[in-house]
Amino acid sequence: MDRQSPRQSPRAQPPQLRKRTSAPQNQGKLHQAGRHIASGIPNSARERSDSGREASPSQASRRSNSSELSRPPRPGRTLAPLPEASPHPGPVSPGARRESSELIGLAKGGEALMRRLADVNSVNGELRRKLELQSNEISLLEASSRQQQQLLKEFEHRAKQARQSDAAAAEAKAKAAAAQREEQLQKELSARAQLANLEMRQAQAAMAGQPGQPGAFNELPKLPQAIFKAPSTGESGGSKILAMEMEMNLVRSRFARETTMRQAAEKTAADAQQEQREMSALIDRQAAEIDSLRRELAQRAEQAGACNPQQQSKAEERLRRERGKFAAVSRLEGVLPKHMLLKALA
Repeated sequence: MDRQSPRQSPRAQPPQLRKRTSAPQNQGKLHQAGRHIASGIPNSARERSDSGREASPSQASRRSNSSELSRPPRPGRTLAPLPEASPHPGPVSPGARRESSELIGLAKGGEALMRRLADVNSVNGELRRKLELQSNEISLLEASSRQQQQLLKEFEHRAKQARQSDAAAAEAKAKAAAAQREEQLQKELSARAQLANLEMRQAQAAMAGQPGQPGAFNELPKLPQAIFKAPSTGESGGSKILAMEMEMNLVRSRFARETTMRQAAEKTAADAQQEQREMSALIDRQAAEIDSLRRELAQRAEQAGACNPQQQSKAEERLRRERGKFAAVSRLEGVLPKHMLLKALA
């Protein structure tokens, strides 16, 4: 009769036995709950029935423990230690897990969106740097073209001044040579006129000294021709002719030199005009290149200006959509499950 049956009521058992039986039961329940939490399996009807069957012994053990603690200890008897609490936490519901996973997914989506915005900003910065470099190159090309135009104008002005100075020098030389030659011819004509007058006087004196000589009056009409022909037959006339020929040769050589100088000046002017035409063609080509670069720069600036607002508007729209989802989920979270709300808003 000392042993009690297993179906005996817990209150009929002694306190020490009740403590020993309640501790393993609590430990088994905690172990079973930890196993369900670790495996992620929800509590089934079997667990609820087990907990219902074991509720009365546990309540009895708690009441016995409280009464035992309120009583003063008996002499020669020590209290049994209380059962230790299980280190495993309580069970987690699947809805909370889904909510946490969805929140993690939304956080990841927000991080991806921010990374995308950072990439877009970096690309826009790179485009701005390229546009600045191209604008600097265009400004350098414009400055070089202006310098070349200035140099071309200076070269044209100098060539014009050189042509004018050469033409003025050649004209002055020609005028001086013509004046000198005219003066020489006038001197020669005056000398010949004086010589002709002298010879005519000599002939008249000779005819007056011999009035009876036959044929004297017949020779009078031939005297001017003889006078003009006399320098060519005498020694003095030959020397004058040689001098005149030498002067003519000098004039011819001077005229040839002036002709060669004029031809050289004309050739220099033609070369300068050719260089001017080449420089003007080069300037036209550079101006066309500058215009094409300006058009390309304007097109790229328009593309960058159109791309940046579009990307920003898309990112803002996506961000507003995500914020609207969060707001809708937070408002309707108490009415419907969160996974259903996210599926409806997706």
